[in-house]
Amino acid sequence: MAQIKRSIGMVLITALIFSMVASIAYAEDPPAENSADLTITLLESSQFPVAGQSLSCTIIIINKGTGVADNVSLTTLLPSIFLHPEFVIGGIKSPWGSPYDLGTINPGQRVELSIAGSIDSAAAGQTLSLTASVASTSADADPANNSATITRVVGEMADISINKMANSNIYQPGDLVMYSISYQNIGTSDSNNVFIEDVIPKELTNVTASINGGPPQIWNSPYSLGTLKPQDGGYIRILGTLSADAVGVISNTASIRASTHDAFPDDNAYTVEIQVVQPAPKSADIGVTKTADKSAVNIGETLSYTIKVENLGADDAQDVVLTDVVSDKLTNVEFSADNGATYAPWVSPYSIGAFASGTSKLLLIRGTVASAASGVISNTATAASTTSDPNLSNNAASVETQINTPPAPIEPPPAQPTVPQTGNSSTDMILLCIMLAGVLIFTICLAIYKKKHS
Repeated sequence: MAQIKRSIGMVLITALIFSMVASIAYAEDPPAENSADLTITLLESSQFPVAGQSLSCTIIIINKGTGVADNVSLTTLLPSIFLHPEFVIGGIKSPWGSPYDLGTINPGQRVELSIAGSIDSAAAGQTLSLTASVASTSADADPANNSATITRVVGEMADISINKMANSNIYQPGDLVMYSISYQNIGTSDSNNVFIEDVIPKELTNVTASINGGPPQIWNSPYSLGTLKPQDGGYIRILGTLSADAVGVISNTASIRASTHDAFPDDNAYTVEIQVVQPAPKSADIGVTKTADKSAVNIGETLSYTIKVENLGADDAQDVVLTDVVSDKLTNVEFSADNGATYAPWVSPYSIGAFASGTSKLLLIRGTVASAASGVISNTATAASTTSDPNLSNNAASVETQINTPPAPIEPPPAQPTVPQTGNSSTDMILLCIMLAGVLIFTICLAIYKKKHS
């Protein structure tokens, strides 16, 4: 019993001591009456901020005290990588400036505003720290909750892409091929150490490249683009000539890479295929027609030929040559290529050169029939080309001209001795005999004379 009494006494003494200590403590620091208690909370729109993307932070301020908070101001510490900050309060957007005056906040009142900005596209890997603090001229029951900070590491969201196309799908050897390459960073972060690779097929020769419209230059792969900021891009034109032995499908791939992580690498390469076909053989059809202005000609007259050379084929004829060896029965042979306006000495063969499909050429050749010529003058004109000609039956034309035989000259009859007419035939006969006898005697005498004097 005595023990119980002693225990009760100890409890009473302890309670008395605790009451006294509490009274002393209360007397030294009495609880504030009608004091404010401002609290601040930060809520970011994303816990994984990405370089180049936007970020917003909601700031919630509540007066949890029993007293009014007067002259409340909000101060923020924003990093330099948080660009173009602006805030929205009450549905109104304005550029952000710190500190910001919130005025009076009553007990239990909640003030909410949002600060938004964009993260520097080059800030990948850096630390983003946002601090907001609230202060008042009124007493605050708990100043420890008047500030809040969020800290995040900035991620990256680069997305480089490439596209490629050719100016045609089907080519022939010797054709010019142009590849057009376009590239862009469609992400929100910088893409660093960007390279384009394009190994040109061996079938393309004399390859040059134009970068963003610049002058032609030798193409070297890989090609460095350096840093591509968000939405930056450009284009490359690559030109080359298909070799003579190029044939079939030629595949070419352009790719893009960077040291920065690419969020969507599926668009980092593009392949183009072109078809090279051997051209169909060129086919011309050279035709020749020839006429003479006379079917028969006399010695000393001029004989003229008209020669028409045509390309009746579907393709141009190359290196057309006309051969016409004129007969030696014609002299002073000359030709005209301008329909008779001018003439020049004829030389065979005669080069016409390239001859477009559906065109023709007219030549005039003329000469004088030689004085000793006779019989028939035969003449053949032949045209040939280095282009294939499937129809050779019309490549030559001939014409023959008869030389008229001149009439034989009429010789006069031999002269007859004149005998005087007497009108009597017997008398005439006697006189003739006498005359002949006289001639004979004269001849004999002359011979005897010459003999004596020889």
